[in-house]
Amino acid sequence: MNFHCISMNFHRISKLIKSILPGILVAGLIFAANTYYDLDLGKVIIQEITRIVGQLETTATTTLATLSGNVGIATGLPNYKLDVAGNVRLGASTSTEIVLQGYIQSSVIPYLDNQYLLGSESYRWANLYSREASIGEPISKITISTSTIEGTATTTIKVGSAQLVLSPDGKITLGFSTSTPTVFQSYIQSDLVPYSDLTHSLGLSNFRWANLYVGNILGSGNLTIQGESSLATTTISTQLAVPKIVT
Repeated sequence: MNFHCISMNFHRISKLIKSILPGILVAGLIFAANTYYDLDLGKVIIQEITRIVGQLETTATTTLATLSGNVGIATGLPNYKLDVAGNVRLGASTSTEIVLQGYIQSSVIPYLDNQYLLGSESYRWANLYSREASIGEPISKITISTSTIEGTATTTIKVGSAQLVLSPDGKITLGFSTSTPTVFQSYIQSDLVPYSDLTHSLGLSNFRWANLYVGNILGSGNLTIQGESSLATTTISTQLAVPKIVT
């Protein structure tokens, strides 16, 4: 019976020595460490480390865990599970994966203005979800390699006093007001048809087009001509199909 007890105690002492041996080897690095071995858990428990000098290396999987409290690096008052006060580098190369399983609860701001990329030409983010975006102030450039810009509600593209409004029902509004000019530098390669019949005008009484060049004028209403006219009667009867001309 006594021999059995001595054997059990020797086994525990041997296990304890093997467990704390790595701690003894790094004793020159650690000062004032409150360390003990938990026989039930089979682990070396370090409750408090006053100071670590030099570097601490491990050759196997190492877990730094706290049952309660926070871990601070370069700070004596950590406010988070891991609180680092200083520069941090994550990953060793571009092939090193960094996985963020939590949500980011702060702004993400680059250290220097106009220096760093968010993605690259060969490594692109799948989608960008943002309520608002300000790109490239004061000089902006947006390069789109696909042919679709899709919005789910009324979308306004505005530069200064010029704006383009796209509505989900297909309506397109050009210009901000009647004082904002809209310039077409290309030729129109389609019919120009009003949305409603006899509702919209092509020009106004005080904003008139200088000249009208057409092949034929066809209509069922009146043609009002102010000023001198060089129209001949035969030309009017054959080319101008209106019932009445008012001069």
